[in-house]
Amino acid sequence: MNKILMSAAVLTVLTLTAQADNTAKKVKVATPDSSKSESKGVIVTRENFTKAESIHNANNYIKLGGENKWTPFRKISPTGDKAPTVRMNFDTLYSVAVLDNSNGKLTVTIPEGDVLRTVLVLDDEAYSLYYFQDAGEHEIVSKSPFIILIARLGVKDHRNPADIEYAHKLQDGLKVSGQGTKAFNPTKYDAASFAKMREELKKEFITKGKGVVIQGQAKGDVDENIRILSIAAAYGGMHDNINMYFNSPMMDPKKCYATTFKDPKVRDFFSFTMYDKDGYLIDGITAQNSYNMKPNADGTFTAHFNCGKDAINNLDSGGIEYNYMVRAYGATEEVKSGKWNPIKDTKVVGN
Repeated sequence: MNKILMSAAVLTVLTLTAQADNTAKKVKVATPDSSKSESKGVIVTRENFTKAESIHNANNYIKLGGENKWTPFRKISPTGDKAPTVRMNFDTLYSVAVLDNSNGKLTVTIPEGDVLRTVLVLDDEAYSLYYFQDAGEHEIVSKSPFIILIARLGVKDHRNPADIEYAHKLQDGLKVSGQGTKAFNPTKYDAASFAKMREELKKEFITKGKGVVIQGQAKGDVDENIRILSIAAAYGGMHDNINMYFNSPMMDPKKCYATTFKDPKVRDFFSFTMYDKDGYLIDGITAQNSYNMKPNADGTFTAHFNCGKDAINNLDSGGIEYNYMVRAYGATEEVKSGKWNPIKDTKVVGN
């Protein structure tokens, strides 16, 4: 039974953005399961990876100020491994919180506004428990020992200071109550085995995954293997009955690619974002969304990749190998079914 609490129909996301007022730093991993070394912690396997990944991200967010309270990422997402999470985006500013859930019940409040304002609720195994997208108070009930909140506040153009400033006001309107006061003290996971397993799963996502990020809401509601791959490649996305995330294979930076597609008429917006081989954002003109993409004369859109500045809606990886993600926020049935998927029609063009 779907437990998603939404005040409207379907909606968005994925996978996460940004940098706090503080500088984002790489965090060493934490936590649970068998094979425990006294000094190094629990060895990370495929079976306990989702818990280790959840703790890894929670520790990152706490280092940025998010323990038992909201912390806003005031700047657009950083590029490279300075980012606290893989596959963040330039479409939103984030606010995050890691909350002691010893009371078993929380309330989150979303402010009024005229751009995307969503809160994703994640448990200790990276299940996307709830996705709230309407203004007002929303209740969270879970037995998870801690809860991670990821808020996304829409930014139509991340190069426009006015759009960033408006997102700041929305961040300031986020509220949360009901959390406990305990400090975050999770199981410690072995850092070396975590890094190795994460890299293995990220590569498998690109080479053997289905090209779509699948985030589960509860045990058994999605293919568990695909869910694990998706969490490694794009932690923090919503269930695919709300938003869709399509991923390309790795692309040759020396070739010009293009895809033409019709307007999917999603509830919010769609976007294209380039990532490096490790899943991090790339410097330069590497992202665009439906607020600023130029349509063709017939109403369709064409996205270009490494085709030169004169090509319409061109993204440039700066000469490095990359893959790209298409996000559909508030996906329609056509998008959810996979009938709309610009990656399928991506082709080499020109010489």
